[in-house]
Order: sequence, then structure tokens, then C-alpha cells
Amino acid sequence: MANSGKALLVNPWITDFAAHDLWARPLGLLVLGSMLRRAGWKTEYIDCLQRDPTDEGENAVPPTFGRFGTGKYRKEPMPAPEAVAGLERRYWRYGIPEELLEKKLARHRDASLVLVTCTMTYWYPGLRETIRTIRKVLPGSKVWLGGNYARLCREHAERHGGADRVFSGSMKEALEALGIELPDPFEDTRILDVAEAMEVVDEPRHAPLLLGIGCPQRCSYCASSVLWPGFRRVAPERAFRQLRVMNEKRGIRDFAFYDDALLFDANERIVPFLELVIRQGLDVRFHTPNGLFIRQLDGRLCSLMKEAGFETIRLGLETTGPSPVGVGGGKARMEDFERACRNLFSAGFTRKQVGAYLLYGLPGQSPEQVAGAISTVAGFGVRPYLAEYSPIPGTVLFSRLPEKLQEALQREPLLQNNSCVPLWNESFDQQTMRQLKELARRHRALLDG
Repeated sequence: MANSGKALLVNPWITDFAAHDLWARPLGLLVLGSMLRRAGWKTEYIDCLQRDPTDEGENAVPPTFGRFGTGKYRKEPMPAPEAVAGLERRYWRYGIPEELLEKKLARHRDASLVLVTCTMTYWYPGLRETIRTIRKVLPGSKVWLGGNYARLCREHAERHGGADRVFSGSMKEALEALGIELPDPFEDTRILDVAEAMEVVDEPRHAPLLLGIGCPQRCSYCASSVLWPGFRRVAPERAFRQLRVMNEKRGIRDFAFYDDALLFDANERIVPFLELVIRQGLDVRFHTPNGLFIRQLDGRLCSLMKEAGFETIRLGLETTGPSPVGVGGGKARMEDFERACRNLFSAGFTRKQVGAYLLYGLPGQSPEQVAGAISTVAGFGVRPYLAEYSPIPGTVLFSRLPEKLQEALQREPLLQNNSCVPLWNESFDQQTMRQLKELARRHRALLDG
């Protein structure tokens, strides 16, 4: 492969039962593109998940545009793959129409290389359809695949993804394959620049931020430590400069922290970052789609978060009672949760702004425990949000599943979808899951008044 040229970055379609744009960006792909530009490559970007109100089409459901840059993707129905056809839910392809993707691709016939990512392992049918379309329009271009699917399910990705080459290691592996002698910015955060990565995104409604990569915790259900071993800090001054560029030069107001451990080491990272934001008076809004560590939320930090412009708070509570056997994540105890809620509300946050994630579908967990946790959380004035357990290869909890179940999940990543819990966990059938989701919705509605 030549060490310079034109590379096309493609964020593929999603295929799933449900998908929502909660400040989602393919950050790894965009950062890789920025490193290529530093090395002299020209890069362009196609986002198959771009939300455009004009992209409707027959049988398609148009996108929606909600608060703070979020919304629903355009979607069109498609037959569910055989492995998940037993679920009583409609299956969709999310993203722009195929005809529009073909038109976008046709503008880049001079691209020698197409770089594609895939975030969720069970989204690979959408990835495969995207690559099929790429090959139809750009038959002479090489297609390389990276992302979480490639890293967690490499063998499956090599057999079924459709790419010419699959990268399951660090970004440095791909850079070296292109003859680029630059460090991996996710390893050496001194060269990580999210603002530079976002340069190829047209008219962004929101952008990501990072103050750290990886997580010092080792929660048994979480893949963070599998994907990002160790923990690397991003200097708060560096993160602030990137925020300022995106806010003042691109006009972006809504920012989502992609950190898995945003509040860890708070006095060295998030506190000085927020003090810079407050001192400079930036007009921004911050959102935390990943669950926050709860015990770090003291009165001073909550006040800084409020003054700096935090709008969406999600707490990583997991459960309100004893953790199911082997599931301990250690993110929070109930006394920590009670104190954090008190501090957040004292700082001026409202009930609409504060929510807590509750895991359900875990091995050894009962629906009654989940229902009790929903009511407990709502009793503190906090909005309960259910997060279905997804069995992820490489995690501690995955290794504790029955051997035959592990083999089935690795053989068919579609079964790793959190919507597929009823197919392998008898305690959480589809009706029970619907009832729990409805219970959580009712409690949120009551809190909204």
C-alpha cells in the first residue's frame, strides 16, 4: 500500500431492533483519519447514519431531531436474520438510503483505500451490506475494517465482514500497514486531537470529548478493559483547547464525554477542566451517556458541573441490592448513591437532568430485583433507565457462562445483542422485559410531572 493517497472513511449502516443517536460518533475512525492527514493523505468521510430530514423513501421511517443534538435515525424494515427471527420485534436497517450512499461513494472513485468501522459486534449485517455497496461502486478500492467488532470477534469478522483486511489491534497496527511512523494517539494522548478528527464531519450537531481512555475499574460485564487495557489520562488543558476550537470555530454547543471513568482522579482532570470552562465563559452543554462513578460526586464537583453547563447526568448504579453472583462492578453503594443525589439536586440539577442506569438480564438476577431497583431509584427522584446486559467476549462474566452458550455466542455475534437476552436467559422472557421497560417509563413520567 502506498504511503500517501486518498482514503475514504465510512461509518456503516446499523442493523438492529432499536438504535438511537445519543451523541454517537465513530471516534476511532475519525481519529485514524486525522493521523492519515498528518502523514499527507487526503481523507473524506461518509456517514451512513447521517440524519437528513429529506431522506425518507418508500416504507422508511424518517429521522427525528430531539434535544441537544440527539434523535432517531432514519430506518427501513428488513427481514430479521434467522438467528434472531424468534424475537417478536421488527428488524431495521438504520441510516441513509442505499441510492444516496451510492451517489456519495461515486464522488470518490479516486480513493485507493476505504476504512470502515463497526461499533457493536451484532451490527455486522449492516457493515456487510455497506461493504457490498462500496465494492459495487468502488470495485478497485481496498477495504479495511477496524472497530470493536473486529477487535472482539476477529475470526468472525474475517469470515463474514467482507473486508480485504481486518485490524484487531491498536491503531498503530493500521498506521504501520500504511507505512506511517506515528504513535497511536489513544496510547500517547499528547497527540490525540478530537477537534482535528471532527474536521471531516459536515455541520455537526454534537461532538465527543475525552479526558481519559480506558478504565481503572474491572467490572466483570464490561469490555472497556478488554478494548483499552490500562488507563491513560488526557491533559485537561489539552481537552479544553479542543473543546474551544469546536465550540468557537465549528459552532458546536453540545458535547458528550466518551470517557468510561470521567470522574476518576477528579481533582487532576475533570475539576481543572471545568474550572477552565467556567473561567472562559464558554456557551456549551455537556452530556454523560456513559454512567458516571457515583462516589466521586461530592458537593464541590456537582456545583462545578452545574456551573460549567452539564445538562445530562447518567449515574452508573447497576443495581440497588446485592450484585448477582460474579457481577460485582463496584461502581456504587446505596449510601454513595443517596449522597450523590443530594449533592446533585443541591447544586441545582433537576429531576429531568438526572438518571441512573440499572443493569438487567444478568445471570443470576431476577425480574423482581430489577423491578425493586426501578422503584428504589425513582424514590430518590432519579429517572431509572434500564441497560440490558450484553454478553461480550473477553469479559470476565462471559467466561463464566456455560461453555456451550459461550460457543454459540462466539459463533453468532447476533446473539450478543442485548435484545436477545430472552433467547438464552429464561428468567427474562420478552413479556417480562416489556413489563420492566414499561415500569421504568411510568416512573420517569411520574417524575416529569
